[in-house]
Amino acid sequence: MCDLKIYYFTPADILIPRVDRKCIMLACEGLQKNACNVQIISLNSKLRASELRAENPFALYGIEVPFELKTLNAFFMRQGKDGNIYTLLSVIERFLRYSSEAQKLVRKNRGKKIIFYSKNYSFNLFFLAFRLCNPRLRLIFEAHYPPKTLLHKYILGKMDMINCNTETLKNDLIQKVGLNESKIFSSHQGVNLDYIEKIRVPKEKARDLLKLPKDKPLIVYTGKVIPQSKEVKLILKTAHSFESEAEIIIVGGLKENVEYYLKYIRNKKIKNASIIGYVPPSHVYYYQFAADVLISFYEKGLELNRYRSPGKLFEYMASQRPIISADYPSIREVLRHKENCLLVEPENTEELAKSINWILKNKKDASKLAMQAYKDVHEYTWEKRGSKILSAIFSCYN
Repeated sequence: MCDLKIYYFTPADILIPRVDRKCIMLACEGLQKNACNVQIISLNSKLRASELRAENPFALYGIEVPFELKTLNAFFMRQGKDGNIYTLLSVIERFLRYSSEAQKLVRKNRGKKIIFYSKNYSFNLFFLAFRLCNPRLRLIFEAHYPPKTLLHKYILGKMDMINCNTETLKNDLIQKVGLNESKIFSSHQGVNLDYIEKIRVPKEKARDLLKLPKDKPLIVYTGKVIPQSKEVKLILKTAHSFESEAEIIIVGGLKENVEYYLKYIRNKKIKNASIIGYVPPSHVYYYQFAADVLISFYEKGLELNRYRSPGKLFEYMASQRPIISADYPSIREVLRHKENCLLVEPENTEELAKSINWILKNKKDASKLAMQAYKDVHEYTWEKRGSKILSAIFSCYN
């Protein structure tokens, strides 16, 4: 076990199942696998009526190498029916509770090597002050997009290391924001490949387990399913364009979001699409195994698209199924058109439909794309990402 402790302060309640929280849990497991001592600091937030809380987050996310997890009770939910005042109060409460906990940890570990790891700017305002109390404290910030304010830029400039989730973001922080290159590294999200190999089943077996149709091709999307996003609607728009009796399977979404899309499908008279709804993160893989095509198709106009490193992308690659993705700079760091996937212009649903039909017609060539993606994803395990983060951390102490 290495002679330092990493405290990962989560931006939200880790026990409420979400894709981003799954990535945090798996990232911490990756660090733990590198003989590192990790503890997650999270909130135990007040739930909305439709939300669930995990009783066993390690089982929920398929974690096989556990680590410490501490939750701090919180009164306010992040989004309440009564408007923005409750959102503001929840932000203040989170800020105060995390600051108080950080202060205790600094006192407890006085003179020891400790890391405060986070991806939230506000936490680090207090963390910077705590560094004065313990000169062996180091602050690591995980950046997913460029700073939006001068204060954010200032905070990034004071970090000991910045972990960018893509090389595109790393280059922009250096060239456009002017941050110190020696303090910045990049590491994409990853995949729990050991767990996937352990549960892998053939396509037919996966469909048996999930009670999905065996007699038609399945186009599968797993991920965020919310009305505000255009991604699911864009995928559904292709439903009338298939040259075979293919069916779209959408996996994810809370109850009210599922109801929204069921109504949307009825109104659009889409006969060949199903919304599965929420599935425990450790079981989503079976839907990916069951697919003939896996889709990731973000809309235009979002700044985040330039810097995306979606966790589902690496799960798709590990599934050994053909992938179609929207074409963005950060995506091209991992996927290569006609080598390990098909890339299509964002929001071009006609091109997306053509790509789906090509994969369904050219199964042998599509299989080659899938197997190349599977080969490539071995470089993107959470364990390898953890090793890269640790190398950056150790350089802070040199």
